[in-house]
Amino acid sequence: MDEVRARRALVGCCDHAILMIDEKKVGRKALCRDGHASDFRTVLLNSAPGDALQRALVKARFKIVVAS
Repeated sequence: MDEVRARRALVGCCDHAILMIDEKKVGRKALCRDGHASDFRTVLLNSAPGDALQRALVKARFKIVVAS
C-alpha cells in the first residue's frame, strides 16, 4: 500500500487537488480506498456524469470538468 501513502502525501501538499474519474469505474467496488472525496475540490470526468452522480457532485459543491 505504498502507492496509497504516496498519493495521500501528494494530495496533502496540494493547494488544489483534482480527482479524475473514469466513467467505467463509477459504482464499482475498489480494491483499496485512497482518501475521501472531500479531499478534492475539482472532479475531472471523461464523459458527462449520470444524473445521480451529477446531483451528488453538485450537492458536494465540486467544480465539475468534463474532458472532451
